[in-house]
Amino acid sequence: IQELANVSGPALLGQLRDPVVPIRSRSALWVVPVADILEFHNPAPRVSDDVLTVLRIAAAAGRTIDDRLLVTASGLSADQVQRAVRAAVDDHVLVRVPGEAGYRFRHEILRALVASQLLPDETRHIHAAYARALMQEPADRRTATEVANHWDAAGEPVGALGAHLEAAQSARA
Repeated sequence: IQELANVSGPALLGQLRDPVVPIRSRSALWVVPVADILEFHNPAPRVSDDVLTVLRIAAAAGRTIDDRLLVTASGLSADQVQRAVRAAVDDHVLVRVPGEAGYRFRHEILRALVASQLLPDETRHIHAAYARALMQEPADRRTATEVANHWDAAGEPVGALGAHLEAAQSARA
């Protein structure tokens, strides 16, 4: 907290009502309420497998994600995804994105926490599923670079090569 006071000044700390944790990355300083971290990381209540699947895909996506992409990437039914998203929104892990039909993590640190818990094979599988889901999206709802990045993260050089070539052609146009 003292480091946060040194960076932002004591006036900001005086406005904070809840204990917070300053988290510094290379380009940003996040101030995350301790309650949010504890609420998400507390293993006491069992989170359903469907909710975990949705959160893991959303974490790997790294952006706003909608129901259609979640259904396609997860292999869950639309009803299962809807219930899982509702639970994650009710638990304040995901939030609706104003003006869009999608969701994102309430805090980037929550997304990073979920992503950090993925096993290497899970990560590759999720990125491959997400890349396939993106490929089914209309061109105006995805970028070739995004698709290439997910194929790269999945360890799929053939899929990545095609997407990288498409991205290069788009960049020249």
